[in-house]
Amino acid sequence: MITRTSTASTPRAQRAWLALLLACVLAFLPANLASADARIDATFRVSDAQVAISGRLLDGADGIGPHVLLIGLDDVEVGRTTTSGSGDFSAAVPLPAGLSGRHVVSVYFAGTEALPPVDARHSFEVARGPVQTTLKASGPAEAINGDVITISGSLTTAAGAGVAGAGIAISDPSGNVPDSYTVSGGDGAFSTLYAVPEDQAEGSLTVTVTYAGATGFATSSGSVKLAVRRMDVQTPSPSPTASPTPSASVSASATASAPAIGSPSLSPTAPPAEADDDPSVLSPVAIALVVVGGSAILALALVAFKGSVSRRQIDDGEMDFFDEAGAPFTPVPEAPVSDGPAQNLAASRAVDDDRPAEPAAGDEADPAPRPARRAAPSDD
Repeated sequence: MITRTSTASTPRAQRAWLALLLACVLAFLPANLASADARIDATFRVSDAQVAISGRLLDGADGIGPHVLLIGLDDVEVGRTTTSGSGDFSAAVPLPAGLSGRHVVSVYFAGTEALPPVDARHSFEVARGPVQTTLKASGPAEAINGDVITISGSLTTAAGAGVAGAGIAISDPSGNVPDSYTVSGGDGAFSTLYAVPEDQAEGSLTVTVTYAGATGFATSSGSVKLAVRRMDVQTPSPSPTASPTPSASVSASATASAPAIGSPSLSPTAPPAEADDDPSVLSPVAIALVVVGGSAILALALVAFKGSVSRRQIDDGEMDFFDEAGAPFTPVPEAPVSDGPAQNLAASRAVDDDRPAEPAAGDEADPAPRPARRAAPSDD
């Protein structure tokens, strides 16, 4: 028995499988294949102040939108715009003041799942000189030598825009004043302090304010005029003083107002010496002398007081003495001073007659001890 195998259907099945595989591949690639012509058709117009951009976002020949476009200057984003439903857009890129040289402006589309990212770029060159600036300053109309005044003003471009971060220098006829240097703020305004010299003569004084310029900005300057009134501060000259005298001390105010007798006369132009009213001027030596003097006065007062108490006790009989028999002892009165020997001898005999009789020879002396003297009563 002969068996026959048919192969006519094999190529047909293979073609069906290949068609199915191709369809699957095409299903994943329609977006990329269809957007091969996505582009930005843009026009750039450069002026001194800005770059104007207009154009259309296309997919093939058809405009697409709305989509967001990024605007850049030298690869730095400076703005955004959105296309219309037909893909049209417009934008303006302002150019910074003082910008010069070659630069690049661009429009960028980030793409979507169906559209790839695309951009359009334009290179241009700005050939222009630095921006002209105007520096204005003001201050008080008059001042006194030694005064500290405020000088303020602003730095702007010819178009009126403020120049920020600009260094402002101050100078006067004597030269630059570093302490008055300042920097302008975000709106171009500035303010600083200036000290009028102490030795400034009376009259007009011109203070100069200067901006040294920077890249793309021209230098500029201004000035402030002051009417200076001079005021001299006189330092009191020392007046001659008299030599110290043993007279009683005088207060500080009296010494300052009236010179001592015999001292040289004061100069008629010299101002009177001012009294020093500051109590802190006392020196440590003066304080020590006051303490020692007070202590000495207090000690003398105590001694005098005790002496007066002792004399009063003696006068009142509180300090009597006793003789051998226990009777109060009467002190021997002092002999009066006489003018001759006869009177002194009579006084001595009168004193001897008042003494007790001495024991005779051979008599035993009274063995009784002499009584002790009574102590003076205590103050208690």
